[in-house]
Amino acid sequence: MKIEQKTSVLISLLRSLPKILFVAAIYFIFAHFSLYLATLNNVASPVWPATGIAMMFVLLWGPQMAIGVFIGAVVTNTLTAAPIPVVLGIGVGNALECLAGVWIYHNFSKLAERLGPHVRLVVYVAVSTFATAISASVGTTCLILGNVILVDMARATWLTWWVGDTLGALILFPLAVKVSKQEFKPFEIPFKRIPYLGFIFACTLGLCGLVFATSFGAPYLFVIFLSLLLATIWFNSTWIYMTSVFICAFAIFSTRMRLGPFYGGNINENLLHLQLFLAGVGLTAIVLVTLKQERSLKIPSVALVFGWILTGMTFYSFYQGSVGNDQEHFDFQVERAEKELRDSLGDYIRLLENGSGLFAASEKVTREEWRAFTERLRFESQYPGVNGIGVIVPVNTKADLAKLVKYEKENGFPDFQLHEVSSTPPEMKVENPPLDLVVKFVEPIEKNRKAIGLLASSEKNRLEGALKARDTGLPVITSQVTLMQDTESRAGFVLFAPFYNRKMPLETVEQRRKAFQGLIYVPVIMQKFVTSNLGDYEHELDLKIYFGHDMDPKREVYSSTGWTLNEKQITKSTTSLGEMPVTMLWKRGSAFKTQSSIVASWAGFCGSLISIFLAIILSSLETITERAKKIAAETTRELSMRENELHVRQIALVASSRMSSLGQMASGMAHEINNPLAIISGKAQQLEFLVGQQPLNIEKAQQHILAINSNVERIAKIIRGLRSIARDVPNDPLREVGAKDIMQDTLELCRSRFKHHDVILIVPTEISPDMKINARPEQIVQVLLNLLNNAFDAVESLPEKWVKVDVEHAQRKILFTVTDSGRGLSEEVTDRIFDPFFTTKDVGKGTGLGLSISRGIIEKHQGRLYLDDHCENTKFVVELDSRGNYAKENTYS
Repeated sequence: MKIEQKTSVLISLLRSLPKILFVAAIYFIFAHFSLYLATLNNVASPVWPATGIAMMFVLLWGPQMAIGVFIGAVVTNTLTAAPIPVVLGIGVGNALECLAGVWIYHNFSKLAERLGPHVRLVVYVAVSTFATAISASVGTTCLILGNVILVDMARATWLTWWVGDTLGALILFPLAVKVSKQEFKPFEIPFKRIPYLGFIFACTLGLCGLVFATSFGAPYLFVIFLSLLLATIWFNSTWIYMTSVFICAFAIFSTRMRLGPFYGGNINENLLHLQLFLAGVGLTAIVLVTLKQERSLKIPSVALVFGWILTGMTFYSFYQGSVGNDQEHFDFQVERAEKELRDSLGDYIRLLENGSGLFAASEKVTREEWRAFTERLRFESQYPGVNGIGVIVPVNTKADLAKLVKYEKENGFPDFQLHEVSSTPPEMKVENPPLDLVVKFVEPIEKNRKAIGLLASSEKNRLEGALKARDTGLPVITSQVTLMQDTESRAGFVLFAPFYNRKMPLETVEQRRKAFQGLIYVPVIMQKFVTSNLGDYEHELDLKIYFGHDMDPKREVYSSTGWTLNEKQITKSTTSLGEMPVTMLWKRGSAFKTQSSIVASWAGFCGSLISIFLAIILSSLETITERAKKIAAETTRELSMRENELHVRQIALVASSRMSSLGQMASGMAHEINNPLAIISGKAQQLEFLVGQQPLNIEKAQQHILAINSNVERIAKIIRGLRSIARDVPNDPLREVGAKDIMQDTLELCRSRFKHHDVILIVPTEISPDMKINARPEQIVQVLLNLLNNAFDAVESLPEKWVKVDVEHAQRKILFTVTDSGRGLSEEVTDRIFDPFFTTKDVGKGTGLGLSISRGIIEKHQGRLYLDDHCENTKFVVELDSRGNYAKENTYS
């Protein structure tokens, strides 16, 4: 029997072999394309549509198609040069992923049908998030065990892998379901609808181009959703999903080309942020399909558009601010980087001045004395990019040249001979210089032996730089030259500093020429000079440098790796280095830390979620109303012979039961979001009622709209507060911020908790806008929120429950105070209150780290956090330096 079963399985696999190979080929094509977007490493990509393709084939042709997924994954990852065991492990993870996704769908789709069509959204999200975690976890583990990535990269690799697979499943799996149910019918369009299809395509293409391919369209991100709504109104679910796929493809391509609102610095982070927004697009498409099938599109569509408009306005404000912050940060980094380059060249100049001082203080400097002098400088470790430091002497006649050569050969350098600069283009050669300039000394000799005896005057740029230094008496750098010591023939320059006979006058050019004794010089490779001095800026900023005022390609001396010219994002600056005019082009590098793409992704995702939830609520209310009407009609017909009172009671009981269920569902939502959503829902119902009446009461409708707008703004404030406290800002620069703004952000997060637990919160009703501090506002909000939470916990069980928060100005200090109704702390507790892990709360209610961390934050702001032991109640004080003038008393509520 077992033999027959094995034979049957083998025959089944052989019959499925063409399909398996086809699946492997398709998976390879999509996966290989996605690896071109892998920038974190060559295996994990933030874009992975192959996941959705794999699930589609397993759903359509059966679980044996996972073998094709395994083969395709193995072939794809073999091309990345990963070890074979790692490749096999990744293939297993990808096969398990698609099997798990289909299993989740089959087991929960029936449940979704029973609970309602909107539960389908939960099923698709479960398939896209839980199944993809298998592939990300298995793949990342294999990469670590195979020494392909370091353990430090595990988190970033897993997140990139998971996000890419999740979006691939979320966007393509709904289409896969349509194909498996034979509902994928994109060409079943009535002839009269074809112009509408062309309009939707043009509209989608135009809106995507506006948002993702122009410099001015990024703030209007939410207009993208209009394409989905138009597809929903005019066409079937297939075209809704295909429109979302087109939007995703266009957005990914534009971001990869460094365009649109998600372009910032690191392309991997850009794509991750983009995926979050596109997840909102995918979820919106799923909800619109559900609404289309439920035929409850009219009112939810209005809610969606209304939500998109409000969220778009909020996003516009946030985005414009973050773009400005990004530009300020970029300008600040450019300014600092330029200063680093100027300061570094100043160090080089001081190095040459030390050499000039040696010759000025000595009648004669021998080669041994010069070597000893340079060894004490340790210039190789302290001056990156410098190949050596040497001495050039002027020679006026050919006879003097011969004497110099003879002297050097007889005094320690028998191989000394004169030679011109090698590989000099004909136009740069100097046949008869006004004087000969000969390299006499250069250290370290091992690296610079070729330079000994070099006629620096035989090459135009070196000669011009040397004569300019001689005549001006200033340190001068040459135009672009190729250094003899550089085997890679990179662009470089020579820095000259003249030295003179100090007994002679040096006031005029003629006097300096007569007193001229030679030059101290350093040959510098520009690439080493720039990269070593940019340091942390090297990857955050991209740079091109030209010698001169114009951007002549022939005078380009430095270019960052991977520089791509994008005129709208380039900053041009000019400066002078060693009497040489220098033009610099700056742009954001791959590691530039940007806020705008983060704001765009989270605002887009949260905005789409809010709009989706609002539409679902209205759709559910509409559906429930329709069902209630049908039930009432059926009940009336069935019980027409019974008492009217019994009929009314039965209908009332049914309605009451349904409303009770709704209340239980609503009570599970977070309280801060639930209240405004409930108000919005109620006002929406009243609007629906008003719309059906004639004549329309415009005044009441406007009142309802204002109420909805007010509560949406309330939700936006809560989200803004949560975003503020959640941002990771330890490395952000300090900036000037108003105490009023900090207080408002803090109270927005905690006011509801105090109110609903009957704890009186006393706050200043008016704070002067002149009260300002220099701080990271997110961290100050964190400290104040921690103090308020501690105060709440302390007074919750007291008979007298109140907490007062205040802002004061005293002696050029801003004092934030939090006072509660407690009667102070014992001496033992006071001594240890700021110790790490010390807490007075019950076990499980506190870690003892809050005050310790808060004090550390304030001390980094050059401030103080302390307990005021002169107050009869418990009072904590945050003291920070003031940045403004203030002399007005606060009022309280």
